Amino acid sequence: MKHIATVSLVLCAVATAAAQPLPSWRQVIPAAASVRGNYGSDWRTDVVIHNPSQDTLVVTLELLGPAPPDLQTAVLPEALEPGQTLVLEDMVASFFPDHSSGAVVMTARTAEGRQAPIIVTSRIWTDSSDDIGTFGQGIPSLAWEEDGALNDPEKILIGLERSENYRTNIGLVNLSSTYLGVFAIDILDSEGNFLAAHWLELPPGSWIQHNGLLAFLGLEGSNMTASIRLVNWRDQSTGAPADPTPAPDWVAYGSKVDNRTNDPTFVEALPETTQWGITRQRVVPAAAHTEGAGDSLWTTDFVAHHAGDTFPNFLQVDVVPNDDSPIGSPTTILIPIWPGQTLAIDDIIGERFPGYEVVALVVKGWNLGSIYTDLKVSSRTWTASADGEGTYGQAISGLPRRYGTDPIIVPGLKGSALFRSNLGIVNPSTNLRQIFTIEVLDAAGQSQGVLTRTLEPMSHTQINGVLQALDLEGEGFTAVVRLQSSENLYLVPTDPWEEIFTAYGSVVDNATNDPTFVVGTPLVLRDDTDAGDWVDFDEEKPWYLCPDTEVPGEATVVRTFNQAYHYFGAENHRTIVEEVEFPGGGDWNQIGLRIHLECPESGDCDDWDRTGSLQIVLNPEAAEEDWEYLELARYITPYHIEMCEYIDITALGPLLSGPRTLVSWIDTWVGPGHASGEGWRITYDFVFYPGTPRTPVEVRNVWGRRTVTIGDPDNPIDDQVDPVALEIPADVSRVEARLITTGHYFGVTENCAEFCVLRQDIYVDDQPISVLPWRTDCEYNPHSPQAGTWAFDRNGWCPGAVVVGNTVDLTDLVTPGATTYIDFDIRRQDGSVYENTVQGSPFEWVSMQVFLYR
Repeated sequence: MKHIATVSLVLCAVATAAAQPLPSWRQVIPAAASVRGNYGSDWRTDVVIHNPSQDTLVVTLELLGPAPPDLQTAVLPEALEPGQTLVLEDMVASFFPDHSSGAVVMTARTAEGRQAPIIVTSRIWTDSSDDIGTFGQGIPSLAWEEDGALNDPEKILIGLERSENYRTNIGLVNLSSTYLGVFAIDILDSEGNFLAAHWLELPPGSWIQHNGLLAFLGLEGSNMTASIRLVNWRDQSTGAPADPTPAPDWVAYGSKVDNRTNDPTFVEALPETTQWGITRQRVVPAAAHTEGAGDSLWTTDFVAHHAGDTFPNFLQVDVVPNDDSPIGSPTTILIPIWPGQTLAIDDIIGERFPGYEVVALVVKGWNLGSIYTDLKVSSRTWTASADGEGTYGQAISGLPRRYGTDPIIVPGLKGSALFRSNLGIVNPSTNLRQIFTIEVLDAAGQSQGVLTRTLEPMSHTQINGVLQALDLEGEGFTAVVRLQSSENLYLVPTDPWEEIFTAYGSVVDNATNDPTFVVGTPLVLRDDTDAGDWVDFDEEKPWYLCPDTEVPGEATVVRTFNQAYHYFGAENHRTIVEEVEFPGGGDWNQIGLRIHLECPESGDCDDWDRTGSLQIVLNPEAAEEDWEYLELARYITPYHIEMCEYIDITALGPLLSGPRTLVSWIDTWVGPGHASGEGWRITYDFVFYPGTPRTPVEVRNVWGRRTVTIGDPDNPIDDQVDPVALEIPADVSRVEARLITTGHYFGVTENCAEFCVLRQDIYVDDQPISVLPWRTDCEYNPHSPQAGTWAFDRNGWCPGAVVVGNTVDLTDLVTPGATTYIDFDIRRQDGSVYENTVQGSPFEWVSMQVFLYR
């Protein structure tokens, strides 16, 4: 019997992969110096290193200097203790006194030599002309976790300028120890037109900064873009092949310097975001049009560059306001932006969002097909110098909107007569109210106080003088921002429900008001205890695109239903049965399933989105009408185009051994000669990866794919679904369930069950736990554009995507050695019973398995 109860909602978080500051055992600071520069400047680099781990670390510094390569190495004299933050003042002069500038690679290891993560930030600065303060720029470090992580074929610098007031420097770092790299730097104007090119060779392990490159090329103007490409590389080691692969890792950066004040603004090379969805949207964590301390007036100049080739395209900017922001002011602007164009909006808050003072911005690029474009976004928040002749400010690049895990670390805060520190948090969710704690650690890693802030959906807060708020003074402080709880207010149910946020710091010189922006670093704690050794399936989550890489030779591939033709016509081939021989033994490190959906030989795919399913027959010896099915995978075909997806089915390993009977089904109603397409061809590849076994000891089938009708008072779900008894062995250590549900039918009350939000309630011995499989991200599907309503949100699925379902941990709800009863119900999202008052039969397809681990 099901009961109406208050239940906990399990929402699936989506991982992100973004080239933003991350903890890593190896960090790259693109530029560091202790050198005299133009206009009387004297540049020095201060570095902050934070140890977020529980290990004592040995940190090594390597300086990569100008060509020819001149690699210098130093080791910090003292180990970095757990939680400790270390400030290295004038690092180049302190550790490399015979050198003036270069890039720095930092590595961290335990005493035993094991790699361990560190978080690194830096500031390069010079004294003001009146010697009462400083000007500088924050230079974020780049995580270089593994070789190949920084070998993008192109890196883009935007917002470059050469004028009477500004100059631009461009730097390159070749991180390879053996490869010589040949680079092409193309300079484009604000409309994307080619202006000039510069080529250079960079030997292995070297750095170069070309000061005043635009002037060298005879260019003048603003909002120029540099497209920097690695066009050739040669391995210079003895006996190396003539055409080595892969390409070496390399870094590019720029610096836009105010000639009047010598204040620099770091120009980050903005990487391509390969993931789809809201990760392609950008968050500018702080933008302003407001008065500040010392009679300063802070304004934000905004720059966006469209590096793609899709058009027409639009730039949409949404305000994420503070709690004290005005009501009724415009919150969104929409501007056309064309391929190759660099769009600059000076004083974006004052000019486009009057009335707001300090806000964050969410930036989206999209075309008429609702395809989100990966725009390059940056900004500079600045104020005039005291004499009014120049400016000083800080660069704030756009972060992926889904950039943020719990917690976020903001190191290098300081408070004194010379400097003050601000800390900001951005909640870019349109649905979640989120409560945060800000714990401040001293340089030794000891907690010195905690602040709490509640942020409503799409809101932003900045705590000015965060250290003063806790009566703290000194340097080397680190803020740890944690998400304590969240509440889904369902304000925009069609937008994502996941917990997302970002945090940042700003360290301000009290004498000059020059700020240095500190990007918060998500503390990605790697849990390798249950991670496979071969494939990161979550890297392409939630779309699970098939990888381009070949299957390693050590893996075993079993191909089934090789281009099997599903169609309906004179013959019914909606269901196809095939016998398969899997390798013996059920213990594998990972098992992947490649689902490759193709058009028929005619090229005329089914016009419609159809449900597809692959099931295994548990009792093939029985008559076919008595077969018991266990669903291995479900997917929905796209509208009239092909797709390929690769998913993790390691948990199903115990079933995939020896001879088996598989059943493939696609719910198509077209075939040869049909006006709406001719069906589909399907191929499934099972890939078995050897290594430490990660499969469960047993898989229990609760339900194969079955139909559950909803909204019919004469046929309640209680009458359709009976509790299932499962014997739980006494020696199990973990019990998980996988629930796959997809809603179908529309045109009835609330457009159920395809286009309505339905809660799935699992009862384990009458203990409820619920999931909401509602998909809010269909418009981001990389299998696009499609025909039809592919971009609409749906109950548990998107056209052209695999349905991975929800995995729920039942360990704490079962008793080992006893019988557990599993039951199921479907409710509206508020827990009430759905009732259909219109003729029709909305339904869900439901399947569930339980995995037992020892």
